[in-house]
Amino acid sequence: MTAKIPQPVPLRSPLAAAALGASLLLAVLPAVLPGAPAAAAALDACSLVDPAAAAKILGHPVTPKPVDSAAAGNDASLCSYQGGGLHGGFLLIAAPLRADDLAATVDAQKKSVLEDSAPPGVPLPKPTIVDLPDLGDAAFLVTTDDNLQLHVFAAGDKLVLDRNLAPSPAAIDQAEALARAAIKGLK
Repeated sequence: MTAKIPQPVPLRSPLAAAALGASLLLAVLPAVLPGAPAAAAALDACSLVDPAAAAKILGHPVTPKPVDSAAAGNDASLCSYQGGGLHGGFLLIAAPLRADDLAATVDAQKKSVLEDSAPPGVPLPKPTIVDLPDLGDAAFLVTTDDNLQLHVFAAGDKLVLDRNLAPSPAAIDQAEALARAAIKGLK
């Protein structure tokens, strides 16, 4: 099922779009596990999506490359699935979710994304958020004109899938398929 595509506010430059995408990710990382101790069995974002499955979804080969997540200050695992040129890959963030109230956690994540979407002093449009009730235990899509993020809560973990491209119907369908593949990797 494809989500209704939100109508994003166009950014005036690729640099502004990149800044917004990066700031959205930085807003999410500390909020996933603020100050939480490391889990006994750490997640490996590079093992959640089989490269052959990702290639089938995206239409070209991808190679998973671990990304240093020490700057996040928590036990999140980051993996860049690279391939297909500048906009052909995706970034996957996986982290254990320690929350008693999933609805409150999802609401807090949405609020964090909306409040922290622009770096200080950079006037960028607020992202659009759409709930995706048929994905995982809870999920929402965050879009701007040049970036989409899919936040998925499943199997006691949180996944964030980030693609630095416009949120077209095909890109959203691909993100949902990649998220479903990652959810299978969690189990």
